[in-house]
Amino acid sequence: MKILTFLTVILLSFQNTGAQNIDFDKLIFEDISCYSSKVNIVEKLGEPLKIYNPNYECGFLSSDEQMKEFETLEYENIKFTGNNEDKFIIEEINFNNKSTSITYSNFQLNSETTLSDLEEIFGTIITNDFKNDSGIVIVPNENKIKEDGFQFVIKDGKLISIMYWSPC
Repeated sequence: MKILTFLTVILLSFQNTGAQNIDFDKLIFEDISCYSSKVNIVEKLGEPLKIYNPNYECGFLSSDEQMKEFETLEYENIKFTGNNEDKFIIEEINFNNKSTSITYSNFQLNSETTLSDLEEIFGTIITNDFKNDSGIVIVPNENKIKEDGFQFVIKDGKLISIMYWSPC
């Protein structure tokens, strides 16, 4: 049932013509842009807790599909995945720590961000089909060449994580 709800949300989000697309350049974590070099990330955040190859089956971060290697730099509440050629993208940020936040344009996104806040920031986003006040909202990238975006995971009416998304 969760997979069906997830797929419904994805399909509806792409049909929603009133939604504003996300501008990856405006997504910043502690002075690190959404796309950054490994050197810049390590310089700002220090050595990661863990470095590994994610080995995704498909998508824009799949070594097999893209025919190049990717690695993940894992920190306490954030992961960056990429390579030296393409840079690293914020793959996931968890807001389980109240002090964790990310900036989008002039807005702070954190564990207190609500679905209404996201609607204000990104335009009209899907508000139906959220069972038990939880669900996933995908805001597609404004770059029409690459059909990727971010998933905003909502639980109990609050933002709990943001995850990079690309089609398989």
